[in-house]
Amino acid sequence: MKKNLLAAIVAVTAACLGGAAPAAAAPWRWAFTLDGQAVGAPMRNVTGVYVDGQAGRYYVVDAGDNRILSFDREGKFLSLFAAAGGLHRPVAAAKDGQRRLWILERGRNSLTRVDFAQKKLIPHEIRDRGREVVPDGLQWAEGRFYVLDRASGRVLALDGKLAVAARFAGPRPFRAFRVRGDALYALDLPGREVRVFGLDGRLRRTIALEGGVRRPAGLEVGPSGFLFVLDRHRHDVAVFDTRGRLKYRFLGEGQARGRLYYPAALVFDPWGRLCVADEGNGRVQVFMR
Repeated sequence: MKKNLLAAIVAVTAACLGGAAPAAAAPWRWAFTLDGQAVGAPMRNVTGVYVDGQAGRYYVVDAGDNRILSFDREGKFLSLFAAAGGLHRPVAAAKDGQRRLWILERGRNSLTRVDFAQKKLIPHEIRDRGREVVPDGLQWAEGRFYVLDRASGRVLALDGKLAVAARFAGPRPFRAFRVRGDALYALDLPGREVRVFGLDGRLRRTIALEGGVRRPAGLEVGPSGFLFVLDRHRHDVAVFDTRGRLKYRFLGEGQARGRLYYPAALVFDPWGRLCVADEGNGRVQVFMR
């Protein structure tokens, strides 16, 4: 009886204070994991995951072993691409409007196109006003590539010739970005605010994040406009509403299923699932509602 009374008091108190702890409200559950077990060689540094909705495939970037592994939409391993040892620390991948695969290679600071017909890699150095760009983060959207330039802290839009067509900048360097619809969302390096731009580079609004995050590593925008921020040092995902109010946090540090260890990136797939590149654990974990 006393235990039931105590539980009731706790529940009422929580409701008066605005509800249960944020982590308890997380509506996500683990669905499956993408890893290297099928090829007998664990992935060492999973830095990115690209989802090809048209083909129904996931492409997982393993920077530690210079390779890209593909899986079907249910998580079944399909193939491994290592370019005969020609990749130099790949960190991200994406396909363009012509269905060609491009890879960001940190080892040679290049946006590299894969020519499967000729079985070769075609590296491209990106420059902005004569300065070398250090690309980190890649997305194809609305007929353009978007990259994060680590050197300047800006997000750059590239035209068909990989020339800079638009720049997105703020008072502090950006650490992650995401294009959704006709807007580009960019998260600053301290993890305190998200700046929302039109695709022409003009600032529309700024969203201050309640409490911020320790070390931002990735940004996504949900269907309702909620912001999903990957916190590398807290090993979790913080979810904010359209005004920047913290709604909940989920996941956390560890090696078990549903836990993270120094995660590197996150992205929604076309089927409503959230994919998290769990770098320290050498895998991508896929979550669903």
